[in-house]
Amino acid sequence: VLVMRNLSAGIMSRSSREPPKRVSLLIRNLPLDARPEDVRTKFERYGEVRDIYLPKDYYTNRPRGFGFIEFKDSRDAEDALYHLDRSTFMGREISVVLSKESRKTPRDMLHRERDYSGRPGPRDGGGGGGGGYGRDRDRGYGERDRHRDRSPRRRSRSRSPR
Repeated sequence: VLVMRNLSAGIMSRSSREPPKRVSLLIRNLPLDARPEDVRTKFERYGEVRDIYLPKDYYTNRPRGFGFIEFKDSRDAEDALYHLDRSTFMGREISVVLSKESRKTPRDMLHRERDYSGRPGPRDGGGGGGGGYGRDRDRGYGERDRHRDRSPRRRSRSRSPR
């Protein structure tokens, strides 16, 4: 309720000649098979929708389970937020909140995913192991390393002739 009051206060302080501010909502816990048309159908009953964006993973191209919807009028976004937060959509309970950031481009998302996951992007030399130093060798998980670590070192008893 506090968020809605703040949003409404921002609308009331604007001049009557200025068009209402556009607002994006973040929708969490979307079914992975949800399409933009499905989301539009659910949300457009509260007002005119300007844009819908359902991000996909850069590497797998699979949906990430959340999306953004932008309304042309912030009052419509307020109504949708009030009525659809914690509602059921395609068998799942969705969470709807005001989006704090603007829509990201696929390039922005690539950089964000790389920062969080530690995986380098295509321009950072990613894509394949480098020189045989994979996870198994670095962390000692390889079968060969594990065996070698447990066995005592043996010295050769052969002597070179003098």
